[in-house]
Amino acid sequence: MRAGARLVSVADAPEPVQSTNPSAPPALYERVSRFTTIERATFSPVADGSDVTVSPLPIKTAQINIGDAPSHALRFEITRAQQKAKTDAELEFEISRSLVLGLGALCDKVLLSAIAASTPANFTLALAAARGIRFAELQAIVGTAGTAAAVGQDGALRANGIPAELSDQAAATVIGAWSRCGVAVNELVQIHFERRNVTGLLAVTAFVNAHALLPAPEFFWLAA
Repeated sequence: MRAGARLVSVADAPEPVQSTNPSAPPALYERVSRFTTIERATFSPVADGSDVTVSPLPIKTAQINIGDAPSHALRFEITRAQQKAKTDAELEFEISRSLVLGLGALCDKVLLSAIAASTPANFTLALAAARGIRFAELQAIVGTAGTAAAVGQDGALRANGIPAELSDQAAATVIGAWSRCGVAVNELVQIHFERRNVTGLLAVTAFVNAHALLPAPEFFWLAA
């Protein structure tokens, strides 16, 4: 998100509405929503009396359908000794903080995986210029392979000369205009607490739905 990607929080759909006819099935909701990027329209010369060339609509759209989004989960266990060593407030804060950091990493993974699946080309400034974007829009995410990454004398991390940040959620280094993508996340994160045995072992399980919003994959490249 710090690179410019958008976080789209999606609310749960309303509960199904039951008809007054007991034999009729309940009415289900389908809420259609979209993530849209708008690029500049391109003008070109036209001679008097000539037809105007039809150009592609400069609008890219990705559907947001959180109901069909993959479900992601985590689970960890806390012993009774670990629980007794902290106050309830401390334990609640630590669990909540861990889950929030985990959601950030999940957004990285979901989006970087979608970009990788789109088989982006290797980055060049010529390709970026051909897309009509400003240099300041470019940001690199350096994966675990560290491809093309270097720290300058000013202490700043860059990849192929592009300002960069690290992520452990992918191997490749991705360069792109991140304002043209996002991640849709269900605003409801289900968290279940369960006593597992007589010794007081506490299991914490969390579920969340999330999917990438990548209407314009042509604005992303791999560093080489």
